[in-house]
Parts: sequence; structure tokens; C-alpha cells
Amino acid sequence: MTDTAIILLILAAILHAGWNLLGKSEAPSTAFFFLANTAGFFVLAPSVILYPFVFSFFSLKIWVYVLLTGIFQAVYYAGLAAAYRMGEMSVVYPLLRSLPVLSVAIITSVFDLGAKLGMDGVFGMVMVVVGCMLLPMKRLNEITLTNYGNKATLYSLIAATGTTGYSIIDDATLRALRENAGSISTIPQVTALYAFFEGVSASLFLLMFVLLERHRRQELKQTISRQKARAAITGVIIYVAYTLVLISMSYVTNVSYVVAFRQLSIPIGVSIAIVLLKEKAYAPKLTGTLLMFTGLVLIGME
Repeated sequence: MTDTAIILLILAAILHAGWNLLGKSEAPSTAFFFLANTAGFFVLAPSVILYPFVFSFFSLKIWVYVLLTGIFQAVYYAGLAAAYRMGEMSVVYPLLRSLPVLSVAIITSVFDLGAKLGMDGVFGMVMVVVGCMLLPMKRLNEITLTNYGNKATLYSLIAATGTTGYSIIDDATLRALRENAGSISTIPQVTALYAFFEGVSASLFLLMFVLLERHRRQELKQTISRQKARAAITGVIIYVAYTLVLISMSYVTNVSYVVAFRQLSIPIGVSIAIVLLKEKAYAPKLTGTLLMFTGLVLIGME
């Protein structure tokens, strides 16, 4: 990983933990994240006017990727909202952030979608995942799988599946776009336009989820009435953070490194939860944070 990628991902991690706090602090719902996502992609709307030449780089395959990544993004937000309704941030957040590390690494290695992972990278990822699994525990002797046998875990797995899907598709799409563009100077423009259309796609599928059930339609009305400002702020932060991540993908050899290094947001999120949400600083949380920092250093140095 380059220094540029590391700086971008640190900034993105701070912003990511911040918008999750905003999403968790109120009654989380798919409707809330639909509004947030919609407000967020409008931040990138000027890219359509400013960079019209970029459209020539969008082949049919790219548009299919945009559709697919929108589906995975919608699954992620829907799963995230449900998980936060069922569980605490200090449990849900580490779980849904850690699982994609292994899944993306395995998929990219098996299907040769990037540079092969070195031993330091693999060991670092294992440390990150172990650290994430320690964070929700109150005592070290409670480290059992039964701690995750609940609905919050189920929805976290659904959200993690969404993260895995859109991470891999984003990497494939941006690689194809860079090949089509052929110039390093066009990478920011291409990334901004792709992120915009990805957001449009995700909002369309989120809207479908919301309109399918009556109670979700009611949630949408209530969110517009009571939480539209918070949703808009959340959406702007989401897209600034996510655009930084997309740009960082141009400076790494394997997308799994990006997914892993983004886990820096977990100790940040845990710290926020301890300070602002008054959650307990149990020993496993601190141990897990230390393991994660060590793992991230290994990944960043490879």
C-alpha cells in the first residue's frame, strides 16, 4: 500500500465511524439510509455536468456493474439498519466490518482478481478479524460463537455480504474504467462519476425495499418529517468517505488490502461508543483494538 492510500483510508475510517454513530443514535431504518444515500449522491451530481467526457468510458459492462453494485449497496444498508435495531453498535459494527476482510481476501485470491496476498498481509488480516471478534466481549473467557447467535448477528452477516459484493465489483469496475480512460489524470473524474451512478442505483433498490412493505412506507414518512436533516448530513459524510475509499483503490495492488485497512474505523467507532454512548471499556475490547492496530500495521507495510 502507498502512503496516499493509507492517508485516504484513515480519513475515510474516521468519517465512516462518524456516520454510523449518526445512523445508530436515532431509530435506524432502511428509509433513513435511503434518504441518506439519496442526499449523499447529490453531492456528486455536478460530476455529470463537469465531466461529460467520462461517459465515453462507460461500456455496457460498466453499466451492468453499476446495477449490480447498487443491489449489494442496498442489501448492505438494509442489513445495517436491521442489525442496529437489534443490537448495540459495539457488537454490530465490529462484526459487519470484520467479516468482509476474509471473504474478499479469499475470493480475490481464489479467482485471481488482484495481487496474491503475502504472509504478512494474511497474518495481519487474521489479527484484524480476531481483534474484531474480541471487541464485543465482556470477559476473555466468554469468547464463544454463541455470543453472536442472535438476530443482530444475522443481519450483520447480511450487511457484510453486501459489503463483500460491492467491494469486489467496485474494484473490477474501477480497473475497467482506468483501462478505458488510459490516463492517470482522469482517475478522480472517473471515480466521482462512477460513485454518483452507483449511488443512484443503490437508492433505486433501497426505494424498492421501502415501498414493498407498509411499515417501511410509514417509516419513510416519519423519517422525512423528523429526521431529514440528520439523514442528509449522514449521506454527505457517507459519500465523502466512500469516494475517498474508491480513490484509494487506485493506489493498491489488491482490493482486500483496502477492505482490511478500513477496519481502522472499528477502534475509532468503539472509542466513540465508549465516550458518547457510555458503553463499557471491557478488557476484550481493548485487547481487540491492540490486535487490530498491529494487524493494520502489517497490512500497511506489505
